[in-house]
Amino acid sequence: MTTKGSFYVKNNSSDKITGYVRFKDSPEMEVRFDLNTGEQSESASFESGAATHDSWYYSFKKAGETYTGDKSCAYYAKDENKGPVAVEIFNDNLKISPPLSGSCEKTL
Repeated sequence: MTTKGSFYVKNNSSDKITGYVRFKDSPEMEVRFDLNTGEQSESASFESGAATHDSWYYSFKKAGETYTGDKSCAYYAKDENKGPVAVEIFNDNLKISPPLSGSCEKTL
């Protein structure tokens, strides 16, 4: 069984952000962005196996600093077509929010 969905990046920080977010470190499932405060990117699709725990990889510049890393999250049920998943970037943290089950945060 696979899970299909979409995701986007939203800039909730007080600075412009430029970079990318990838699902499972796959360039085929990537959103590249150049966002001012309050803007959100176009959506990209992702596909996962039946497991509900996968990693999101990110690399972006904000206020002259580069942030690179990953965050593993349990974020959706095993059902088809969950999403969209919001990857929100704040001043001090990154938050992955599924539409139906909690959220996952990482301090930057």
